[in-house]
Amino acid sequence: TAYIDGKVDNVLKKVGSRIRAERQYQKLTREELEELSGVSVDTIKRIEAGKTVKSDKLLRVILALDITFDLLFPRGKEDVAKRIKCLVDNLADQ
Repeated sequence: TAYIDGKVDNVLKKVGSRIRAERQYQKLTREELEELSGVSVDTIKRIEAGKTVKSDKLLRVILALDITFDLLFPRGKEDVAKRIKCLVDNLADQ
């Protein structure tokens, strides 16, 4: 089970990072996402840090951000690279 635990931790960190990136891409604060999703800022921080949370809380955040499965679990490095480029471009515009 230690192997699976490690895999789960890795996936949670990746998902949390992608959720944070999408929130930032949409130029939302955690407080604004709290209003949209009904999930507390503390829980949003836990999600973005790759910590475990209740599945309904995670789903509320995913739905509030309108995140697709492909964004959370991209098929290839090109998908992630495109999203990172968009994030960098948006940060450069600020």
